Formats: sequence, structure tokens, C-alpha cells
Amino acid sequence: MFAIRRKAKRRDGTTTVEFAVILPVMFLFIVGSIQLFRFYAVANSMELAVMEGARRGLLPNAQEADAIAATTNYLKIAGLKGPQVNAIRETNEFGQLELYISANLPMNGNGFLVLPGHTLTVLRECRIRCETSN
Repeated sequence: MFAIRRKAKRRDGTTTVEFAVILPVMFLFIVGSIQLFRFYAVANSMELAVMEGARRGLLPNAQEADAIAATTNYLKIAGLKGPQVNAIRETNEFGQLELYISANLPMNGNGFLVLPGHTLTVLRECRIRCETSN
């Protein structure tokens, strides 16, 4: 009886090709995850900075500039660059004095990736009622 012999297919480079196809996808996933985690860290720092600014703005004889300075200083300590901070004292519909603070920070220069043509910003706001009017 004759045995039919098949020629073995050569698969020497398949692992290398598969690795070359998967590597960019894995790299994109890892770098994207790092950037996403950085975004959430920046957002958390901004949330804390805005709340700290609101607390400082509620001190007796404090002005809006004190709240802005406290927020900006907190963001500087966190290593974040280029924040735009606004503070406004206003009276709400119930006649109570409120302090409103908003901070806007571009991610370009604060994240690990700089995407040309994309302007991703993080915005955090805090509105707090003043117990006494200054």
C-alpha cells in the first residue's frame, strides 16, 4: 500500500506576522488607557481645587480673588498648567448669597498625549451658599 505523504506547510513566520498585526492595537490600547487614567486624575484634582477655592471664598471678609487664588494655587501644586478660574458672588432666587466657582483646564500640556487639532478641556464647577453676607 502506498502511503500518501502530504507536504508540510511551512509556518515559520506566522508568529512574527501575528505579533506585527497585534502590536499596534495593544500599544494603542495601553497608551489610551494611560491617557484616560490621566484625564480622570486631572478631573479629580480640579474637583478638589474648586471645592477648596469655595471654602476659602466663604471665610469672613474673603473676596472672589481669594477663591480664585486658592483654586489656582491648588492646581499649581497638583502640577497642572493653564487653568482658567472664575468666581462670582450672586444672590439666588431665595435671597441667599452664593459663591460660584468654575475652573476650565485644557488637557494639551496636562496629559501624556498631545493631539494636534483636538482641544479636550476639563470643566469643574462648584456653587456654595454663604452663611453670612460679607
